[in-house]
Amino acid sequence: EKYPLCAGERQSPLNVDLRLEDAACTIKAAPGDMPGSLAGRAHYEVLPGNPRVTVSTYMRGVSVRGELGMLQLKDASGHDVEYVAKDAFLTADSLHAVNGTLADAELLIVHRPKSEPDATSGSVIVSLRFRSGAAASGLFSQIGFPATGDAAIEGRTWTAPGSVDLASELESALQGSFYSYSGSVPVPPCTQNVHYIMLEREMSATPAQLKALKDALVTHAGGYRKRPTVNRMESGEFCRKIVPNSLVVPSMQTGCTKDSSTAAACWEQTCDKSPIDIHGLSATALAAESRTLPEFVYRPAEYAKITPGVFALEAVGDFGGIVVDGRFFEANQLSIKAVSQHIMDGVRYPAELVVHHALYGENFGSLAHHRRLETEEHNNDSQAPDVHEVMLSIPLMLGRESPLLRHLGLGDEVRRNAIRDGNGYDVHGPIDIGAVVAGSTEGWFWYSGGPTTPGACPAWG
Repeated sequence: EKYPLCAGERQSPLNVDLRLEDAACTIKAAPGDMPGSLAGRAHYEVLPGNPRVTVSTYMRGVSVRGELGMLQLKDASGHDVEYVAKDAFLTADSLHAVNGTLADAELLIVHRPKSEPDATSGSVIVSLRFRSGAAASGLFSQIGFPATGDAAIEGRTWTAPGSVDLASELESALQGSFYSYSGSVPVPPCTQNVHYIMLEREMSATPAQLKALKDALVTHAGGYRKRPTVNRMESGEFCRKIVPNSLVVPSMQTGCTKDSSTAAACWEQTCDKSPIDIHGLSATALAAESRTLPEFVYRPAEYAKITPGVFALEAVGDFGGIVVDGRFFEANQLSIKAVSQHIMDGVRYPAELVVHHALYGENFGSLAHHRRLETEEHNNDSQAPDVHEVMLSIPLMLGRESPLLRHLGLGDEVRRNAIRDGNGYDVHGPIDIGAVVAGSTEGWFWYSGGPTTPGACPAWG
């Protein structure tokens, strides 16, 4: 119910069953697709120094992040496309199965298109599986799980004993065959825009290394069990396509349906006016004589009602307002969105605070004195709504604690459980967004757009 895309037709992890006899399940290589073709296309790097290693409760895996290298593949038209690797996750048991059998561990290397700021538009994941054996894994040792199993791990994050070398670990496997399929993020929200490349050759890790990895996941991730695998042929309806030794990444469709329209991956189908990617160098500066600076007249609210929404944590209260072109807009709602909706100069921030303002008087039912805001581009736009708003958006970056977010309940264990369970609660003041805005107004950009909530997106204003 919470993640409708998890019921989609292209879910992961997949049971890569190569034995199915149905004609629809036939695995055929295209001319020119040969084993080992990835070897000349993969350029993985050594992560130098002593990188941080973190147990991800979200993925139930151990992760490292950094400049991990690059993979060159092809799009559906045969053009070369570069994908950069930023994250790697090591988990046990494996997520994927082959012919119904799980491996003892699996490495997932996550790539995004080099031309994109993140992987929201689609990603490529290279999978390498491990089996228990006499030979130790160099990668396991490099991130803190030595062959003897004497892992010196304290807490959910630690410093690797040395550099992390993906290239050496993957070298022999890249020389062999591989299989590709179109799937999803293997955990909620299950977005169906991931292209998987599964290397056929498995690597070895000692039983002690595998146990140390599992122990870390049990202790710091709540366990190591994951989502069960999905069969290639469910209910005899259709067979998931698997392609051997192909460098082509097909066009990715998220599989949005009426039931999944609330999923973030589906917003672009209706929310085509906002949010936008903001490029500071291409913004147009207004002449000084035509520039009217907004006047911030926020005041601390003594009370706010907090509601965990579908898309954000919402806070409703009387926060003051803002004056734009001589008109007063009331600030009556805050939204805190995990992962920013806007992109600033190629950067998507960890979160975004949005202050909603409605033109004073709109809620009184009289629109005689203020039909709508005119915009240069849309002064004759018949779709412009009668009710219009000003949204003040502030990107949030990782750093010291935010007093405002703490006051709204983020960071409090009791409130955290309420948010997780979808239960609202009240907070009492002073709730001062003016202090936040005062420290964030050295410069700003404005543009004419529309709502970002599915169902309201087609309107301007």
